Amino acid sequence: MTVEYVLSNSAISGTLINVRPLIIDKFSMTVAAETVQEEEYIKEKIYLLASNDNSIWIKAKQYELSVKTWFLSQPVLIQCIPKQSGVRFSRIEFNPSKIGFRKVLPLLDFIYYGGADTVVSNGIVTRIDAAVDIEGLTPEMIVIKASGFRIAKNFYRSGHELETQYIGGKKGLLSFCVYDKVEQLKKQNLKFGHSKPLPQIPVTRIEARIKPRMKLCELASLKNPFKRLEIANYSSLSKTAGGAIFLNAVRHNGFPANWALLTPSDKKRFSKIMGISKCLWWSPEKLWTDWENLVVEFDTAIVKTEAMQLTA
Repeated sequence: MTVEYVLSNSAISGTLINVRPLIIDKFSMTVAAETVQEEEYIKEKIYLLASNDNSIWIKAKQYELSVKTWFLSQPVLIQCIPKQSGVRFSRIEFNPSKIGFRKVLPLLDFIYYGGADTVVSNGIVTRIDAAVDIEGLTPEMIVIKASGFRIAKNFYRSGHELETQYIGGKKGLLSFCVYDKVEQLKKQNLKFGHSKPLPQIPVTRIEARIKPRMKLCELASLKNPFKRLEIANYSSLSKTAGGAIFLNAVRHNGFPANWALLTPSDKKRFSKIMGISKCLWWSPEKLWTDWENLVVEFDTAIVKTEAMQLTA
């Protein structure tokens, strides 16, 4: 965990920045059914699950049957029967930061023919979101340069203050979402009638949305996506020669579009300025050291299913 005082003309000038530990915010995987018997088994179990008071049917684009169930008070999405060819028979989605993989194993034992071992051995991870919360700042206070990305979209709340930034396309294997976590929680409370307490300080979440298409046992080998991001202090950059004009354009059209318009000499000059104004609290290498600890739980789940086989 690293910290830095941010010097800014904002209302929270001098606030201490706190980088929270890395978390896995979303996880989804697909599982193939090898036989018609397996397909019928999964369908029957999903119908049974849907009959429970803690479950609801929901509409989905890719699957005929889609049930959200609250397991240990946390939502888990179970889907089956793809609407299009080339899609695996079933899909699972949940938030590992709220309910760990090991805790979901009993539910998978119930749904799948062959139990959780079927998921561990045949499942393919289709999406996993690695996220970090930065306490003490809003997205408006930073500038992000993402190497190798040509698409970026910004969204604002009233007052033209940056609230959310998307980097990369939805169909890409890697994209980022940087957003105001406090504003997100406010909107969720309003939409769902919740009364979840809000952080008393600004919080910006930086989220890497990864589509690895690999097995559970391979997750530890994922490359650090955060190394693609260079983060600088907006206030410091805006005070440099030509910086305010460039940053104003970046706020409207995104960094990649405006970066492409710069001459080679301007890119070199601005890269140097970005380096001088970089946020000292941003350390992708240090942040990613938590990754192996996070995926240990998936490895433990694999060991557990193997042990179950040996004692069966």
